[in-house]
Amino acid sequence: MKNLLSLMAVILIFSAAGKSFGETITIDNDIQTYTSLADTAVNITGTSELHLSGSATVLDNCQINLNSAEAWLFFHL
Repeated sequence: MKNLLSLMAVILIFSAAGKSFGETITIDNDIQTYTSLADTAVNITGTSELHLSGSATVLDNCQINLNSAEAWLFFHL
């Protein structure tokens, strides 16, 4: 539960409510990996994972929506 709360705090920090994004990515029952994302809204549903593996700014002006209990966001820094 503590990990889930920490994850939710990270999502809130990186959320950009009310802003427009250049791209929208939808991940549904899939696993996707990116080094970084910029100006992007990501909708994660079903049993899905988003892995971010960059060493610098991995999220810049992004909104990550974890829309199911089995939607996960991982940082590999």
